[in-house]
Amino acid sequence: MAIGEAHSSLKADITGRLMNQLGARSLLAAPILFQNELLGFLAVEGTEPRIWSEEEKSYVRGAAQLVALTAPLEEMEETVQRAKQDQLLTAEIARAIYSDDDWRNTLNHCALELCSRLRAERFLVLLYDQDLERFEICYQSQPNSRRPIASFLEGLNQVDWQMLERSTEAVGVENLEDDLKLMAWREVFLDLGIQSLLVCSTAIGHPLEGLVVIGHEATRTWSRSERDLLKIVSQQIGLILHQWQLQRQTDQQQKTYQTIQWGLTTMQQTHDLELLERSAMEHISQVLQVPLATLITWQPGRKTAHIVAPVITKSQFALNADVPIPVYTDTLIQWALNNDDLLTLSVDDLAAETRQWLSGSGIGQILAMTLRTAPDHEPTGIVLVADHRDRFWGERQLNALGTLVSQLAWSRRYVTLTEMLSARKATLEQLNWYKQHRLEEMYRTLNIAVRRLNELGQHKDTATSMRYQQILRHLGGLLTAMSPVLKLEAWQFRHETETAPLVSLLKRSLERVDGLIKQRQIWTQVHNDANLAIAGDIPKIELVLCDLLTVACHRSPPNSRLDIWCRPLDHRWLEISITDNGVIESRLLEELQSGRSIDLLTPSLLNHPPGLHLAICKSLMQQINGEFNLYRLDDGRILSRLIVPISPTIPAPPTRIQVEEVRDRDLSSSQPI
Repeated sequence: MAIGEAHSSLKADITGRLMNQLGARSLLAAPILFQNELLGFLAVEGTEPRIWSEEEKSYVRGAAQLVALTAPLEEMEETVQRAKQDQLLTAEIARAIYSDDDWRNTLNHCALELCSRLRAERFLVLLYDQDLERFEICYQSQPNSRRPIASFLEGLNQVDWQMLERSTEAVGVENLEDDLKLMAWREVFLDLGIQSLLVCSTAIGHPLEGLVVIGHEATRTWSRSERDLLKIVSQQIGLILHQWQLQRQTDQQQKTYQTIQWGLTTMQQTHDLELLERSAMEHISQVLQVPLATLITWQPGRKTAHIVAPVITKSQFALNADVPIPVYTDTLIQWALNNDDLLTLSVDDLAAETRQWLSGSGIGQILAMTLRTAPDHEPTGIVLVADHRDRFWGERQLNALGTLVSQLAWSRRYVTLTEMLSARKATLEQLNWYKQHRLEEMYRTLNIAVRRLNELGQHKDTATSMRYQQILRHLGGLLTAMSPVLKLEAWQFRHETETAPLVSLLKRSLERVDGLIKQRQIWTQVHNDANLAIAGDIPKIELVLCDLLTVACHRSPPNSRLDIWCRPLDHRWLEISITDNGVIESRLLEELQSGRSIDLLTPSLLNHPPGLHLAICKSLMQQINGEFNLYRLDDGRILSRLIVPISPTIPAPPTRIQVEEVRDRDLSSSQPI
């Protein structure tokens, strides 16, 4: 390289920066090369601009060649010492391979010595995972102040793969930012501050199995001796990898066993169907290491199945969950149902109808197994897992899948039956509560009517006869109202939408508890300035309101007060709140809010009155498009809060209900809560 007054070997902008850094006006430099390896440069600088002659250039080149010949002699002692250290390092690794020494300690020592010898910061041993198509980091070493790399590196493109597989020596990358090698790893290494790499296969001349990677945090060249040293070390580490693989297989078997045991225990302890299905699919996906695991389920006797709890780790294995699956015509489902064991399929075996929902482009191999319990039990689903075309299913994995699917079938059946029977029990409890209250009301009304008939039976004038007919009509109307309850609601509710004035609803509810209010001498006041009508299942809303008033009266101390507040929340919803000064258990409030325990055998305050009645009121209001909640206010009062729909019809004329005149007139000015 020559830079003079009228000529330069470099571009003008580079020449200017270089001369400014050197503080010179002219420069003549020649490389010092030994066995095609760059050792440095011999440079001549001038403080004045000048033109370098050919004789001067030849002289400097000759001097650089002489330096190249003498430089190795000066470093001979250092080179010999380094060779001895390299030989000692490789010998120690070899001894560890054929002894009972711990392999990780061997790699620790190897990393320390090799990083020191090559002046590098990072040492990695990678093993290629054919199933997951990525490189697993078996071992890595870096300074304590540096972050480790993730547990794996993505697979390489075809060009980089062939380069590493065909190379007979270590491959060097001097500058990751400018070099096109190892593109898949560039961002990972640059993010960790690594600028240059030295990479070598652990089985040169054979298909790529593992790699040894040396990383440096600055751009640099890698000498021949450094590449040769890494090549020798890599081949010896390759033997360690083979032993490590054997140990890993043993560990994987142990881990698989533990995972299966954990999965079985988890399924046995899960009492929610959705959570059970999701947990089972996650365990199956983890044990088999597959990118797709899902459940196809249907109700007994139904013609359509649905995809449930899919676990997808790669986008190429996505499912079309919106497509209904015909149980009796889909070939995959029918093949699985007609197979008593595990069904193995290729994607090429599937019909076009099945591919509409099993639509992932990466799906190649498929395993399907029916959820079976007993011969007399009808199957209600299949477990399906999928992977790429070249996936090999080991016997250990197939056995694990069979065990998990069998446990899932029994657990799913148990949870389904439990949920069904629990729902049935709750429905019957509600029905019993509802009918009991209706019968009680009928009894009360008939009792009053009968007393009046007895009173009128002593008089036989015209007025008495008219009154007689009026009572008989009332009794007939009562029987007419009870007829739908007996005929249409024999075993389940039938919700009807009606409209009733709020005033009438409050009046009838208070009449029902009037005897209890007088018995406990409770002061009662209704705060209702709303001229509204409500919509919904009026008989059931009225029974809920009556039951809440009854419970409030029972828990209130004698001579206390009970207030009913009516306040529209908006044009659609009305809030009816009952406040009392009673005492209630905090546990009852918590259980009413969160529901019964998953363990149905656990004692609960919701299993008997008043908790049972309050729970029925809560669930019933949810069914009829309303809401009920019970709270303890900051001042200690108990708040029973109902939310009911407002009828869009024209309201009735304004009426004010005042059950009992409150002695303290200041109370009448109280504001709604």
